[in-house]
Amino acid sequence: MSEEIFTRLGELHSQRLGVVEVTTEDSGLSFEQVCERRKPSYVLAGAVHRDGNQMAVTDQLVSCRDQAGIAGDRHDTDPNGSGLGPIVDDTVLKVLAALPKDVQPEHQVDPRAYEAYLNGRFQWNRRTTQSLTDAISYFQTAIQYDGSYAPSYAGLADCYALLATAPYTALLPSEAFPKANANARKALELDEGLAEAHVSLAYSALVYDWNYVEAEREFKRAIELRPGYATAHEYYAYYLTAMGDLSQAIAERKLAVSIEPRSPLLNSALGEAYYQARQFSDSIGSNQKALSFDPNYAVAVINLGRAYEQQGMYPQAQQAFQSILAFAPHDPALLALLGHLYAVSGEQAAARNIISQLQQMSKGRYVPSLYIAMVYTGLGDKDEAFAWLDKAYAERCEYLVYLPTEPVADPLRSDPRFPALLQRLGFLKK
Repeated sequence: MSEEIFTRLGELHSQRLGVVEVTTEDSGLSFEQVCERRKPSYVLAGAVHRDGNQMAVTDQLVSCRDQAGIAGDRHDTDPNGSGLGPIVDDTVLKVLAALPKDVQPEHQVDPRAYEAYLNGRFQWNRRTTQSLTDAISYFQTAIQYDGSYAPSYAGLADCYALLATAPYTALLPSEAFPKANANARKALELDEGLAEAHVSLAYSALVYDWNYVEAEREFKRAIELRPGYATAHEYYAYYLTAMGDLSQAIAERKLAVSIEPRSPLLNSALGEAYYQARQFSDSIGSNQKALSFDPNYAVAVINLGRAYEQQGMYPQAQQAFQSILAFAPHDPALLALLGHLYAVSGEQAAARNIISQLQQMSKGRYVPSLYIAMVYTGLGDKDEAFAWLDKAYAERCEYLVYLPTEPVADPLRSDPRFPALLQRLGFLKK
């Protein structure tokens, strides 16, 4: 919610009003201390209070000139997070009313569009294939109500990109990423200063276009525009991981968590950065922390299983994967992870059975060739692994950019075909 309020306030007159997001590092400071450290004219503070099945949101706007309270309110709302749109609208309107009269919004968004946009972002953050599909519908509804509201196009871009990204992979990369790119560019046509759209563009450049120069430029532009945007730091870490700068990737993910410390998504993302750096115990800890905020957060369970496997904790890994497969028994990403686990733990027949399942499944839907390559890698069949990696390259599978650091790929590194693949991906000079 704080992120959406920041976005809305940032849409006020950019030449007359600057908006700076205060990170959680400042959360323990008094109003006076924040005013002294950040030098703003006003400070907007908020809090969420939960009591059983009740949730209340409070806000207070204070002038730094004399520490006087200018506006404030309390809103009772549903604990599931629905109905936050009117609270955001009311808070922004109260702030606007308290500011000098020459500061006016450059674009008055249709309230129905904004409510749909908020619902879209809520679903996007849940990170399941179904929630991403639902988010697309919400963003499209927002655009129907207000076709000039740039964040809705950035939201569409983010959804299309993730639907071609492991572990979701509901769409072919050749279908999803051109749509993501087009929507990100539409958002930037409407608002060049929208950090979300620069992140969307950067991600497509990284994982689909393999244009690493553009990806770095767009990620840095997003962070320059909005240093307190946690998602920008989370996604910039993807670029750093692909480039092999794992310590800086961890630092970016830690920064994202410091901005939104209770986010299961960002804590799990930090765990993934630890996983790529082979700090598996830290990965397990971060994903367990994510699950302490949301015990049903599937991405954290999946990442926990991946780290358990690398630690040789095969029963725990199998339990993690199968706990998700119980609800999604035909999910190809989870089947591939379980197949690799079977392979490395000596259950070769079970692993080959999963390969057969994935191949049969691919006749009716997109199953990334990378998934089958992963199981063959676990089986030690390098010829088949590289044959399927070649197919993944032809598909422009997004996860290929992480092969330079992915632990599952370690058995392939000594084979001359591995650096040859990295060279084709643009990582090694000829």
